[in-house]
Amino acid sequence: MRRRVRLLIMLGAAGLISAAPLPAFAAEPTAGQAIAKAQAARKAKQYQPAIETLAGQIRKPGFQADPAAPSLLMTLAETAEAYVQVINDRYWQRSRLNPKSPSWLTYLRKEQRWAAKHYASFQYFDPRGRYRSDGDAYKLLVSRFPRHPLAEEAAWRLIPHEDDGEHDLSVDPALIDASRHERFLKQYPKSKYRLAAKLAIGWDYLYASGFTWGTPDRRRFEKGQRILQGIIQEAPQSAEAQKARRFLDKAKDPWR
Repeated sequence: MRRRVRLLIMLGAAGLISAAPLPAFAAEPTAGQAIAKAQAARKAKQYQPAIETLAGQIRKPGFQADPAAPSLLMTLAETAEAYVQVINDRYWQRSRLNPKSPSWLTYLRKEQRWAAKHYASFQYFDPRGRYRSDGDAYKLLVSRFPRHPLAEEAAWRLIPHEDDGEHDLSVDPALIDASRHERFLKQYPKSKYRLAAKLAIGWDYLYASGFTWGTPDRRRFEKGQRILQGIIQEAPQSAEAQKARRFLDKAKDPWR
């Protein structure tokens, strides 16, 4: 034992070994750290690096157990929307290009493939002539953390991103929109967006009744009326009630 101690002392004196501990491997960044890094990149309008940073966290084992995981998904969804807005801005700056033309599609194909791999997929949305985020991260947040407070916010924001028959020309788009808001209310009946959802549903049924272009469908018309009148009774001083009154004034009862 003494010989070993003496040998170690001699080696240390000769500088052949060091008493300093070996350097530790750098710890993997947490979801919270990834959010901070992504927000800095987003502030600098570097959307792709921000998305890559956030998407990398989702693929890690145990991501769902991280307390910051829901916030990370919300940040990713918001960043994906900002990224698509940049895509749209580029398109409108090139107004001579048709969004369905080979040159424009070739320009975007690589970006669409990249986005789909990073929970930020987007597609062309005909009715508005623009590209639209698919809301991948919103969907993950709602499905993986349905009881988290952010899930309700994600579900509300997800409504415009849903693709549930909007390209079927045989279905009135207003009824599709009403169905989306009805699903939201069924899932979150006490939501802070409750009145806004009812307002959308009421107007959707009024509009889908066809009152603006002829004799309306009475069942749809009266359903829309009841929903809007219900908002006025429930919260007469609210902004939604004011809008409901305007909608009702616009849609005079054609059977009177």
